[in-house]
Amino acid sequence: MKTFIVEWNPQESSFGLEDFSHAISSMEFGDLPWMFRRRCGIRSGDNFYLVKVGDGLEGIVMKGFFRTQPEAYSGDADGGFRTFLRPTFMIDVRRNENIIRKEMLSASLPALPWGDGVFLMNSHECDVLSGMWEEYLSGIPEEAFSEGALGKRERPDAILDDALILAAEAVYDRSDQQGNPLILKALALASSWKSVRCKSLSFLFYASMYGKLDAGEVREKGFPEEYADIISILKRSPEMETEDYVAHLVRYNNLRASKIAIKDMELNHDAWLFAHELDDLVEDLYQSAGIDREF
Repeated sequence: MKTFIVEWNPQESSFGLEDFSHAISSMEFGDLPWMFRRRCGIRSGDNFYLVKVGDGLEGIVMKGFFRTQPEAYSGDADGGFRTFLRPTFMIDVRRNENIIRKEMLSASLPALPWGDGVFLMNSHECDVLSGMWEEYLSGIPEEAFSEGALGKRERPDAILDDALILAAEAVYDRSDQQGNPLILKALALASSWKSVRCKSLSFLFYASMYGKLDAGEVREKGFPEEYADIISILKRSPEMETEDYVAHLVRYNNLRASKIAIKDMELNHDAWLFAHELDDLVEDLYQSAGIDREF
């Protein structure tokens, strides 16, 4: 997933310092709506660091991920695009001044384009900031969270059973071309793998294909970021033709996503509706999965 820095000035935002304090106490119970003037390239499931700017202390006060894709929104005077933030860590600067300060970020990452409101970080910047963040977390004692000035996400990690439930809900009362329940195909795909990771991804693949599951929801349910990244690649919109979908997978060239797709293709060839002229694309897909295709 990509990583963005979002600048937040409480003096200019409808989301003020009081709202922030309240959000810390309820961060497990809902998402935070957030407005942008442009789409900014944000996708559901991408990471963000929220940096407080303006009067007083400036620095990172929240880390998390975007819960939804930005969508056009006309609910405020200026319009724009609304998404929802899912915090995984929050710091109330009015009660805790121990933050990674903006001047520290500027010293370590001088190319950051402050003033843009929201901007994408490159891989080098992500690595540097990730190291700074891990060092910061290591210095926080556990008892600091009991005082309410800091909050962190407590949701337990999701397991294979959770992925199965999501697939079952997505394909409930749906059948394949032969009239068999679609859940049987999801079970067949999951059962073809030995690892729990690939079994889980198989169920999530079906949940994304036939339901509304996207990368943000994958992370919200407690699955790893790696799973969200793969599902963001595997997710196929209903109007996408098979040729376009295979070309999309080839373009991303993700080993595990390609393997999941190929295995489903081999188990359920009729559902992929292949034409002969797609052979070259399919061959490219096999190559991206590191598999020799058998003719």
